[in-house]
Amino acid sequence: MHLRALIGGLSLVVTLLVQSSSAATPAEWKSRNIYFLLVDRFAQGGNYSTAACTDLRKWCGGNLRGVIERLDYIQNMGFDAIWIAPIVGQKVSSDTTYAPYHGYHAKDLYSIDSHYGTLPDVQALARALHRRGMLFMLDVVPNHMGADNNLNNADWASGFNPFNAPKYFHLPPTYTDPGNPNWIATVTNQTALELVWFFGLADLNTEDPTVIIMLNNWVNWVKTNYGGVDGFRVDTARFIRKSFWPQFNANAGMYIVGEIGYGEEEGRAEFGLTYSAEYQQYMDGVLNFPAYLNANHAFRDTTGRIGMDALAAFWTKLNATYKNPDLLGNFIDNHDGPRFLALQPDRALWRNALTYIYATRGIPVVYSGTEQGFTGSDGQVNDPYNRVPLWTSGYSTSTPEYAFIRLLNRVRKQQKWFNHPSLRSVGVSQNVWAFARGSGASRVLVVLTNVGANSTASITINARDAFGSSCSQLCDILGFGGCLSLSAGNATITVSDGNPRIYVQSKTARPATTTANTRKFSITTKATTTSA
Repeated sequence: MHLRALIGGLSLVVTLLVQSSSAATPAEWKSRNIYFLLVDRFAQGGNYSTAACTDLRKWCGGNLRGVIERLDYIQNMGFDAIWIAPIVGQKVSSDTTYAPYHGYHAKDLYSIDSHYGTLPDVQALARALHRRGMLFMLDVVPNHMGADNNLNNADWASGFNPFNAPKYFHLPPTYTDPGNPNWIATVTNQTALELVWFFGLADLNTEDPTVIIMLNNWVNWVKTNYGGVDGFRVDTARFIRKSFWPQFNANAGMYIVGEIGYGEEEGRAEFGLTYSAEYQQYMDGVLNFPAYLNANHAFRDTTGRIGMDALAAFWTKLNATYKNPDLLGNFIDNHDGPRFLALQPDRALWRNALTYIYATRGIPVVYSGTEQGFTGSDGQVNDPYNRVPLWTSGYSTSTPEYAFIRLLNRVRKQQKWFNHPSLRSVGVSQNVWAFARGSGASRVLVVLTNVGANSTASITINARDAFGSSCSQLCDILGFGGCLSLSAGNATITVSDGNPRIYVQSKTARPATTTANTRKFSITTKATTTSA
């Protein structure tokens, strides 16, 4: 009897230890490289066809077993964390022209949608990730449940679990009042934004203490039953009052990153940066939409492009505005907008933009398909055409994009600049931005340009000031260029291939071979020129 009690007690301790070790802190997440995927569009477990999906507005057949089977593909690219879109039971619409394949139209929070798999599949994914030393981020949606609700029926919410009554939602609007801010899809008033039925999605009354308890109970259930979630990405976070988030974050007991997304015009306005930064006072991190929009303006856009000097000035503001820029989620592609390469085919500009999100402060997030050079489908670039199934690529590991992302992942891990919060500009012009990251022997010099392939740009820097008198040589670890002598102090760097550089101190340099290694790169130090 005593032996059984002892064994039972030990089992409980082991279970608690496993659960507590799975949740990762913000400090643990800041060193990670994250790969983001929509489960329905990533891989079909047991099915190795490369056939295209016949209708991108509907289910295409990806599932959790497929994710498990393709973890080698992700890990070999250098990622040590994945973020998957929501997987709970989805609400089917009466409109048969589309389906909730993306996971953001919840019906039953306590089930796994059968299209994705089963609860044991989720647990198997968590185990598989943790065996590899990878972290598991889950997308959650505390703002709303599914759309297409017949509000003329008094029991319209009865199919939801656990929010199965109208009392759990913000007062439903009528269909006949187009001016009702609860119903329109886009609003600028923050109070109305927090009440809006965003595109008709049933908006939870997150001011109600009962709703808060029910959401926290569900989070606790996920932590107990999903096999080890390490972090949460929170959808539509700006649609919930800020004071909601501290308790939610504390109850989660792990790193959370919120989607504080906004439109192009808001992003151009000065308030876009401060608006986004306000939310980091209430949660661990937010997705870095200001940096995303500025990356577009600096590297992607063919008209209205901003200079690298403006990009550097933006980062000076960002560093001073956010509570902790190292916990932001940096990205250049996402599932809600056109991919970078869909609007800008220049690979040199793409490499600069990607290096930008890796080398600045924050956690890099790469959207599935970026590594295959995906652009869109059927001549279209917006949702759902930016969500082409990855299996159509055959999971190639030999594309230039896959190789470059793998290289950036390796360099970030090797140099560990995420351990040092400084980002110091050492030279900036209209077309070039050079800045130092890291500390001591791991310090790097990053050089970004926005001139594009087969174009030339140059910048004069005082690298000795950034690296000290003991450092005599820097070498480009990305493999596009050569080595830079610091013996004369000031140096003029001329880039004639449009590609980015990450210079490391020569004793730690191991330049990688890339498809662009043969492009010309020249370094001028006073009267001496070195070419590679």
